[in-house]
Amino acid sequence: MAYLSASACQILAQAGPVLLLLGSVFVLREPFLPIQGGSVIVLLGGLLLFFNTRLLELANGDMLIGMALGIMAAVVWASYGIAQKVLLRTISPGRIMRFIYLAGALALTPLSTPSAFLELDSLQTGCLIFACINTIVAYGAFSTAMKNWHAAKVSAVVTTTPLFTLGLEALGALALPQVFPLEHLGLLSLLGAVVVVLGAMGIALGPMLHLPHKRS
Repeated sequence: MAYLSASACQILAQAGPVLLLLGSVFVLREPFLPIQGGSVIVLLGGLLLFFNTRLLELANGDMLIGMALGIMAAVVWASYGIAQKVLLRTISPGRIMRFIYLAGALALTPLSTPSAFLELDSLQTGCLIFACINTIVAYGAFSTAMKNWHAAKVSAVVTTTPLFTLGLEALGALALPQVFPLEHLGLLSLLGAVVVVLGAMGIALGPMLHLPHKRS
């Protein structure tokens, strides 16, 4: 956020699920059908439409550092997903997540400023508590999904995050408009949202739709 706007970060964040999808194919040797390949193109096209009014932000030379950090974060996130998929062959999701949370807490404690919590108002404190609970629930669900699904399907679902963000943003604007101002989207952005969903569905449901031909 120090180098990029929230919208630009959202654009770069979508590289993570796509990289996870590619890693599942080339590293884990998971099946990848032609219909899924076409769906990836549809999904990427939908993302471009959805964020069409924000793409010019990435052309700003002052944002190059932020872009590099965002792409690095996407690569690290995808690598984390692939590594977790390998570990899930022998270790349960719960044990993996407990280790990750403990290691993360120990690594970040020296960089933290506990006194900053005293400066939060009631709304910010509630958001912080929600964020903590959400991290545990979301990544616990992500770990379980990686154990039971192909990584390609998980990456397809994760890529729909902008749509949930849009919906929650609208709900927040209705409840607290002074805190969560509603962002007005154009027709192309709304069309892109629909295309993203269709692309994600194609990736996730591709193997079910790719039925074998019956012999005559």
